[in-house]
Amino acid sequence: MREKIKIIILIAVWLLVGSGVGDAYAGEQYNYRDFTLASLPDWTNKYSGPNSGDMSYFKISALVKTLNLSRLQAIELQNHFRDLTADGVISQKAFEQALERVRKFQFESRLDPKKLTSAPFIVVFDMDETLLQQYYSIWQKGPKYYDYKIKFRDGTRGVSMAPGWDKIMKTIKKLNGLVVIYSANTDDVVWEIVHTVTIDGEKLSQYVDGVMTNSYLVLQGKYEWVPRSKIGSPVVIPSKDLRFLDETLEKAIIVDDNPGPIIQNYNLRLPKKYQADQYYTNETAKKAYDKQLSEVAAEIVESVGYAEKNSIPFTQAYLPYTQLGQAALNWLVKSGIFTRTTAIEYIRSNPDIVDKKF
Repeated sequence: MREKIKIIILIAVWLLVGSGVGDAYAGEQYNYRDFTLASLPDWTNKYSGPNSGDMSYFKISALVKTLNLSRLQAIELQNHFRDLTADGVISQKAFEQALERVRKFQFESRLDPKKLTSAPFIVVFDMDETLLQQYYSIWQKGPKYYDYKIKFRDGTRGVSMAPGWDKIMKTIKKLNGLVVIYSANTDDVVWEIVHTVTIDGEKLSQYVDGVMTNSYLVLQGKYEWVPRSKIGSPVVIPSKDLRFLDETLEKAIIVDDNPGPIIQNYNLRLPKKYQADQYYTNETAKKAYDKQLSEVAAEIVESVGYAEKNSIPFTQAYLPYTQLGQAALNWLVKSGIFTRTTAIEYIRSNPDIVDKKF
């Protein structure tokens, strides 16, 4: 009789696991602490302030390898985990619920893995001081000095959009590219803005192909993504990682005024910080800002065309315009061997001449 009972139990377990019913509870066998990095002190993180939830940073590589997730699922797990703990769910249970959500591809960012895979190129935009400025003083003089007046939890303030922000997004969309916002600011601030700002009568949150906030920033240990016999590159400040969007890094660039929290500077287009106080009071600054994003748009258009014509990845075509590409470009031009035009062509044909990282 006991043997029959054992057999029945084994069959039941096999059916439960084999049918996939147990998948939703797979996280229960793991301790969430096995996947988290040591906490950083508050003074190291600009946005760490008082938080009601568990703001742990996860070992993305461990989530990917152990739980069979994509990088995007892994960072969405971190985001859901923080949201759930902020709502009062205990950390271990929050981890299990977050895992269940990402396995069902429930992404708060609204990013679509299929669209990311099929897109010919992806342009990621930072928000503050790149697409807009919300922390400046002259807006208090009246509507002439802001585009939107938004009420936030910490008070009302004017928001000035960088000139050309909407045109560059429309340009990218016309070329069948994707537009993603990747901000280091907090959830409530970012979502309040993208739900308020409109483009062609549509909320920005609906127009873009995804929105990532500071819960999508990462830290990375020196042994992540490399065998234990080797040492990798640690990331010790909360940073933006383009690999969530483009594992190959062959079709995604980021336009961001701050190179500090960028992991892939090889893919970074570095603009001058948009300063609204200067824009509204300094004619020279206004003229320069009026052209800045239109120049980036022109670079994208030209690079997309070049990539298609020469059958090379978009990021290789765009490389001369990136932060590290510009360093190599200036070096080549100042050598006297190349003009700017021929240096651009040389870099595209010889991308190894550009340093991969600092």
